[in-house]
Amino acid sequence: MKRFLRASPILLLLISLSAFADSFTLLLAPGSPEGGNFEFISRQPGISVFLVGTVPESFYSNSLIAPGSTLGGTSEVFVDGGAIKINGVSYDNLGLDIGSLFVSSFTFPTNGKDFTVPVSASFSVDELIVGVGNIHLNGTASGKVTFKFNSNVGLYSPSTIFLTTVPEPSTLGLLGIGLTGILALARKKLKLIQ
Repeated sequence: MKRFLRASPILLLLISLSAFADSFTLLLAPGSPEGGNFEFISRQPGISVFLVGTVPESFYSNSLIAPGSTLGGTSEVFVDGGAIKINGVSYDNLGLDIGSLFVSSFTFPTNGKDFTVPVSASFSVDELIVGVGNIHLNGTASGKVTFKFNSNVGLYSPSTIFLTTVPEPSTLGLLGIGLTGILALARKKLKLIQ
């Protein structure tokens, strides 16, 4: 029984290592004629991705938004830069590719007040690594976005949409159990030394 109790913190630590799971971050800023209003960041075991691109102004622009308007749907993303790291090897010679972005739809209220709305988004692209080949990248993230009402003109101001993944509560629980086991074992050893 003592062996099991000694080994259990190590077992719990190993189980909790999976808490460092995939993470995705999507950033969508209001579009402008200069472009460059989209970022995709992905971290997974063995691969890290940072892509930048442009979503057309017709999808999300700097223009003020009328109450009752709907935002969201599917759009192309013109991916024109970034870097990909696979198993420690970095690639920054990426091709110009077209990806697909889906943002959950919502309607702006007509009550003339600021509002916050939950939003989820998915992105996918077959990215060309020049001289190597294509790699399929995708991810989904969610969060909340706040839009401010401009009472001077009676319209909403566009806001930067920043969405990211959050670990599941059970994953955080496993991480907590593993760390608690390690602390308990360390405390017990300190008591034995004293």
